[in-house]
Amino acid sequence: MSFSYSAHSTAQRATLHQHLQEILDRLLDRHDLRIDEGARAPEAQWKAFRNGFSEKRGDEEYPHRIREDGTSWAADIYPYINGTRIDVRAVGFKPIESAKFARFLGLLEGIAFDYFRALHAMTNESWRLRFGINWDRDAEILSDQTFHDWPHIELERVA
Repeated sequence: MSFSYSAHSTAQRATLHQHLQEILDRLLDRHDLRIDEGARAPEAQWKAFRNGFSEKRGDEEYPHRIREDGTSWAADIYPYINGTRIDVRAVGFKPIESAKFARFLGLLEGIAFDYFRALHAMTNESWRLRFGINWDRDAEILSDQTFHDWPHIELERVA
């Protein structure tokens, strides 16, 4: 099956770092998705903070900000199955929705791993993704954190 970005996702994709664009393009080859948000202005970040969708205020460094390279290193993405977006509000409450979202993120993690391994072999640069369901990157998802952000991914350069 072939998937393509909507106009909204295309516009959000353009705000992302090239590595995130490449990874999400590869994911789109395998699974339908929406890039809900890439770069976020400080006013929008304040709104996300006030509404409980972020733990970062708009006057501090936050993942969706525009970096020195002119791009955002974070995105909020949602999986679609048969043309329907998974209801993130049901994730954590309905096992089937949680399983669908977890499968989507596992697929993304595998794609990112392969992408970064190849990139490192070519450039010696080290990168990884950080997921909103595993902030501390310890493979223990959800049970060892209090703020769960299933759609959130962010790019990190590894020293």
